[in-house]
Amino acid sequence: MKHAQVRTSPDPDRTPPIFQLIAEAPFVTETRLVEWSLTERPTALFVVEGNRERLRTELETLSGVTWDLAPIEPGRTYLRAGIDPGPLLASVLSAIRTAGVIVVKPIVYRDGYVSVRLVGDAEQLQSLLDAMPDGAEVTLEGIRSGAPTRPEPATVLSDRQREAVRTALDLGYYDQPRGATHADVAEALGCSSSTASEHLQKGEAALIRSRFETA
Repeated sequence: MKHAQVRTSPDPDRTPPIFQLIAEAPFVTETRLVEWSLTERPTALFVVEGNRERLRTELETLSGVTWDLAPIEPGRTYLRAGIDPGPLLASVLSAIRTAGVIVVKPIVYRDGYVSVRLVGDAEQLQSLLDAMPDGAEVTLEGIRSGAPTRPEPATVLSDRQREAVRTALDLGYYDQPRGATHADVAEALGCSSSTASEHLQKGEAALIRSRFETA
């Protein structure tokens, strides 16, 4: 058994409109697909981190999707969406079924990219990569033997969050006693203390949440 970490940036002109909303909207930090029902018209359950009211407003403008929202906590919202897949998404789902690979949840949407963990044997994984249609080319970020238990840190942190957490670690911010402050991290990042604090808090929350959600 092998598990692979892959990343794709689907052609926005060929994906359902909801993709750009959950993956690229400036008021959405990150979206995770936590469950799906792959019927002829797929239905997915997402956890969206971002502004709930702006999300609702934008959803109301979309065609080809049925949806409802449920609050989890401030800044986190369940989104259940029934989606008209269109040719590109339909081809991707067909390739997954044909290859026989397992898609490990959550699927992470952030900054226009989709990060996915896959489980199968080498032949199945290669078959899926070869079958991906134009407009959904995949980058293989890593492959290992054995079943995955937790997502890699790269899949749960944005680039800026990763830079902030890495910088804080290097400066001794997480040492006991602490060897650096928010101001030190901010200076190294070239941003304000409040911005550095926000990146650290969101990054730390994402790392902790990923451990509990996948334990």
